[in-house]
Amino acid sequence: MPILLDDILPEMTRDPVGFLRHYSVLITGSHGYSGVVDAWFLDRDETRTGFTTGWSGALRRTRQRPLIEFIIGYGQPGNYADGGTLRIWYVAMRQMNEQWVDTHTVLPSLGGPDIMMTSNLSGCSFGIGMPSAGAQIVSHIRPPNQLGGTAHLPHSQMDPTVQAGLRDGQLALFSRATQPAYTDWATIIGIRRNGRWSFYAQTVEGGGWEGAITGAFRIA
Repeated sequence: MPILLDDILPEMTRDPVGFLRHYSVLITGSHGYSGVVDAWFLDRDETRTGFTTGWSGALRRTRQRPLIEFIIGYGQPGNYADGGTLRIWYVAMRQMNEQWVDTHTVLPSLGGPDIMMTSNLSGCSFGIGMPSAGAQIVSHIRPPNQLGGTAHLPHSQMDPTVQAGLRDGQLALFSRATQPAYTDWATIIGIRRNGRWSFYAQTVEGGGWEGAITGAFRIA
């Protein structure tokens, strides 16, 4: 039987770390702007290697985890199989050299969906500002990789656009410099409960989205 959105949504919202441990999560497609959009759910009918916890984890045992996909777009994708549609806050990827007013997204404490998604990260950074009255400023920034870019900067200077635009201070910065487990690929989701946002990451290593799950944890 294919996995449907209704099968995974309770764990996703109540135990996001468990959800990211039990499923390999793809967030694909794109939207030209940040805001409330549709995410089309698809069971890829494939598995990826995932880690285990407890005694199994201590023995370094692995387990095959279902590969699922949320497709962001302007309309129903061609490979959609009626798995369910979810309204989400989508945070669009922006370039390092854009002004912060274009790169930063405000997630409100009230109104709209209780779930945030952004496209999978493969070298980008995700910044999270300190909450103000429950609202949260976030950014998904692609740093320049051309000569003279920021790849050579130390941690304290990493992604200044992200850091400068997060008003009321920086709560967290998910990047290659701050997360040792983020060496290849990552998925970021946000969950709002009682007007407060929390953010969670899944890290994957060894071939991008085809790699093995190496981590699932809360980042802010």
